[in-house]
Parts: sequence; structure tokens; C-alpha cells
Amino acid sequence: GPQPPLGFPARLSSGTPAQPAAGPRPQPALGPPSHGPLRVIAPPAQLPATTPWFVGRDQQLGALNALLTRRQSDTASVSIGVLHGLREVGKTALAVRWAHQRHEAFPDGQLYADLQGGSGRPVPAATVLTRFLRSLGVPDAWVPGTCEEAAALFRSMVAGRRFLVLLDDAADAAQVRSLLPGTPGNLVL
Repeated sequence: GPQPPLGFPARLSSGTPAQPAAGPRPQPALGPPSHGPLRVIAPPAQLPATTPWFVGRDQQLGALNALLTRRQSDTASVSIGVLHGLREVGKTALAVRWAHQRHEAFPDGQLYADLQGGSGRPVPAATVLTRFLRSLGVPDAWVPGTCEEAAALFRSMVAGRRFLVLLDDAADAAQVRSLLPGTPGNLVL
């Protein structure tokens, strides 16, 4: 009979049922199964570079480490830390330095967004959610059209995982609310 195209398994062209391969089957890295297979990607590592001139801040680094310890023992809520203070005093440098030092505590990834809250033109949560979903392997065609739906998909994507979500320069709580994971194990800073 005719030969199958190069690379086409012979057992499929012979009309005999294919037998499943032994061992575990590869699964997509992330994503709800109802949406079909997603691209298999590496965990997102979106943290900006840390500054080499960072010194001190031992007390604040200790407080962030304590937040991480609480996250590891809290099975009921998402851990959220807020760094506040005057502009340009090093809050971002502190958060980024700590996140780089503790990246192993977030094996599923580190998501970062500059929300530009102090610019007078804050980035809409829907824009940030679209970026996060893309970085988690969601194809553009599957990114929901509303902020509410995108937030729900984001929460589903990070549920049961350990992500750091670093939200820099937030204008207010309303800007951040849709960007929060819904399950414990994740940490938002």
C-alpha cells in the first residue's frame, strides 16, 4: 500500500488502533484543561534587574522574609505585603532585591508589573492581566475581553501554585484588586 508521509506514525496509517505510550503523558505547563492544550513554557521570571548599589534595609528585608514564612504556613489566604513611603526612597529596589534573593520560594514564576500609579496615567488592570495571561501561556485568542473574566482566568491559572506577583507603583487598592490571586500559596508585594 501507500507509504505514510515522513514522520507520520506507521501504526496510524495501518488502520490499527494506536496504543498509548508507557509512562506519564506530557501535560501543558499551565492552564485549565477545558481550554485545550496551551503552549508549554518556562515559568515566567519577569523581575527587573536588581541594583548593585543596594545596601542596608535589613529590618525591611526581615519583615519580607517573615511575610514569606507566614505564606508558607497560611493555608487560608493569599499573603499580601505593602511597601509604602515617599517617592524615590527605594521601595522598588527593596522589593526587587528581596524577590531575587528569594526566587526559589516561587518555583512557578515571578510576575512583575509597573502600574505607573504615580504618573497620572495608571496602567489599567485589564492590560496587566492580558500581559500576565500571555506570559502564562494563554494564546491571544483565549484572553477574555473583560477585566472581570481575565481576572477569573488569571486566578484559575495561578491556583494551587506558588507565584510571586510584584505590583510596583500602584495608584490605589482599586487598581490592584483584579490582579490578586484567589488562593493561598501565592504572595503579592
